[in-house]
Amino acid sequence: MKKIIDAVKWIVKGDYRILAIDSTKLTNHYPEEVILYGYNDDDIQIMVTSPNRNYKYLTINTNLNLSNKTIFIDDIECSENIVNKGYGSLVMDCLINIAKLRKIERIRGRLSSVDKDHFDRLQHFYSKFGFSVNMDTGLIELVLK
Repeated sequence: MKKIIDAVKWIVKGDYRILAIDSTKLTNHYPEEVILYGYNDDDIQIMVTSPNRNYKYLTINTNLNLSNKTIFIDDIECSENIVNKGYGSLVMDCLINIAKLRKIERIRGRLSSVDKDHFDRLQHFYSKFGFSVNMDTGLIELVLK
């Protein structure tokens, strides 16, 4: 419990907001409790940390355009050793929930050329959330209803 309190203190001290507390899929037969935190203002930034490891796993940076009710995903940063552990899914669920609460109609982005060696994995990731993925242009889009 002390580790969770310390993690929350660190997040609040950094002027972040706690957006969700959730669990990843099984890691070594146990789900891992994580804290999703960040900003939910003019731009949305969501980060994932584990109170047990005091380590930032993943960050998603977005640009919010309220006039056309769109969120543009600028970048998703993660280390290669955390792939397929559920952190990205937790962040995407959080982003979609924020978008719905803010009455956003579309989430868009572009696959980066630095990720070209694993576009197939990214296509699977975005598709499972309902995004259309154009592999020719690299554009991704989710229309929210």
